[in-house]
Amino acid sequence: MLEVRQRQYVGMVEIEIELLNEEFTKSARLLKQLEELARVIEGQTLETDYVSLLAIETEQTVVREMQLRLYELILERNRVKQSLGASHPQVQSLNGQVAGASADLRTAIANIRQATTMKQEATRARLNELNAVKKEFDAKQREIDILAANYELYAQRYEESIISEELAEKNVSSIRDMSKATLPSNPVRPNRLLNLIVAIIGGFIIALGLAFFFEYLDHGLKTPEDVEHYVKVTPLASFFNPPGQPLDGREAERLSIMLDTITSKAGESQLYEVTSAVSHEGAPQVAAALAHAFASDADNRTLLVDFAGDIAEARRAPHGVVDILLGQVSVESALDSEETLVVLGRGSHGEYPAHLWGSERMKQVVEALRGRFKYIVFHAGPVLQAHDAVKLARYADGVLLAIKADATRREVVGRAVQMLKDGNATVLGAVLTERTQTIPRAVYRRFLRA
Repeated sequence: MLEVRQRQYVGMVEIEIELLNEEFTKSARLLKQLEELARVIEGQTLETDYVSLLAIETEQTVVREMQLRLYELILERNRVKQSLGASHPQVQSLNGQVAGASADLRTAIANIRQATTMKQEATRARLNELNAVKKEFDAKQREIDILAANYELYAQRYEESIISEELAEKNVSSIRDMSKATLPSNPVRPNRLLNLIVAIIGGFIIALGLAFFFEYLDHGLKTPEDVEHYVKVTPLASFFNPPGQPLDGREAERLSIMLDTITSKAGESQLYEVTSAVSHEGAPQVAAALAHAFASDADNRTLLVDFAGDIAEARRAPHGVVDILLGQVSVESALDSEETLVVLGRGSHGEYPAHLWGSERMKQVVEALRGRFKYIVFHAGPVLQAHDAVKLARYADGVLLAIKADATRREVVGRAVQMLKDGNATVLGAVLTERTQTIPRAVYRRFLRA
């Protein structure tokens, strides 16, 4: 009951503080208004700028009525003064009334200011008193909360001590010795042979399961058999070159012989395109090695056209295919070389329209190249990353797809092959690059010699 009364008292104190703050603010606003009004009345411009007399509104009805009265007298005096002159007795009478109204208004303002100031001081004193009471109450409340928390803690400790004393008197404990510890008469010894056999069998089963699991997750193409089984493309060659090393020339020569056997037509020029599904598959190296293999015979004049710009050859012609197509240079001047192997780039233009490869001018340029070279090797960009490979494949007698062993997923290669076939290209086969040498190199060479 006492606590309820205390809370009610505190609530009433807070309400009174709020009301006193509002009253204090209101009185301060009134004092400011009266001060501005007194400054206007005492000013020298009231005779001419009497409109400012009404611009200041106060919350006191008496003062407001006196403002209006003074304003009306000033208006009447000015009107009479304009019509009768400043020395007219009626004007003099109105001047006296204006002076009296101004004096009355100043007296009223002074009285109200004095009363308001005294009321404001009383309000401030009461606010200070109530704030001190509330501050003292808050301090007492914090002290009560601390004492209540300490009381609850001490009561809990006291209850725990009483329970402990009762348990000690009755010899009751939460832990009992049910039986004494004894050493086993027949200690257990590990069967080392059995554990070893179980460990070997378990390890073999786990290793076999992991091997099958990783094999199931591995979608790379490692061997020519994988290429033929998953991609349905004939494997034509395999290069066991480490990354960054040149390709084996004998394997490239064998690849050229196989291609010549598959597509050779008596007296006709052969055009092959070398590409890949994605970049970094070794297509530039395969194209360069194949062109060198064709050009190893002095009678086989060979042209290597690098559409992707990845082949670095010192014998590259100064102009490219795009320059020929745009008519900036003729075929004869661009290929003015008597060497067996001529390397032709894409051209000096960085950007070119995609429809350029399917234009009639492109067909004429290809026919002109076939008339000058026996073997032509096109190196095009990746099928899934550029439009060159599919568009240029229509001019080739066959397409070779370079595949980096154990790197590119078979689904990606299959999608590239399907895109080439949809573009009416003849996919002759695939070439594996960077294959891992499972047999030691020395033994593998002996097998090749045998």
